[in-house]
This record gives sequence, C-alpha cells and structure tokens, in this order.
Amino acid sequence: MADYNDLKVQLDAAAESLSKGNVNIDNEGRKSLIAACDKLKATLESPLDVAFRLVFSPAAVRVAMELGVFNVMAMAKEPTSNLDYLATKTGADPLLIGEAMKSDPMMLELV
Repeated sequence: MADYNDLKVQLDAAAESLSKGNVNIDNEGRKSLIAACDKLKATLESPLDVAFRLVFSPAAVRVAMELGVFNVMAMAKEPTSNLDYLATKTGADPLLIGEAMKSDPMMLELV
C-alpha cells in the first residue's frame, strides 16, 4: 500500500514536469490526464466538500437546471452526458450545455 506522502511527492513531481514542459503530451494525453485528476479529486472529496463546491458555484448548476439538463438526464433510459443528445432534448445549444457542465467536472459525475 502506498503512503500518502509518497503519492503526494509523485503528484507534485508530475505537476512540476508538466508545468516546465518536460513531458511531450498531445491533446488526447492531456484530456486523459485531466480525467484522471478529476477521478482522483472525486475519490478524495467528501460529500460535504462536494456540497460546498456546488453551493459556491451555483451559476453552472442554475444554467443546467434552467435548461432542463437534469430532467433530461433523469428521464434517459441510460445514463448520458452526450452534448448533442442533451441539446436535442432541451432545445439548447450544445456549446452552452457543455460550458455549463464542464465548469464543474463533478456535474458530469451525476450522469
């Protein structure tokens, strides 16, 4: 089992390498790393952490609510975050839905 300090050192080293441009990474690799970081954050956050973050970033949640995104997601037969599907069902622009959803990656975890 890894020690907390070992993991922190590894994460800090990875962040340092990326910030200095020491890692050759394409767009797909960048997206993959962002997804891994989001997964790590979701794993570490307590329900209270998530609640506070959502309370203090209500604009994205409100936009998604007013567009009916959550209603569409709830009525879907299978979980989906496909922007074209959500846009078709809500009548909203996919770009607007995407911006609202990605402003808080945890909103995508609701899917």
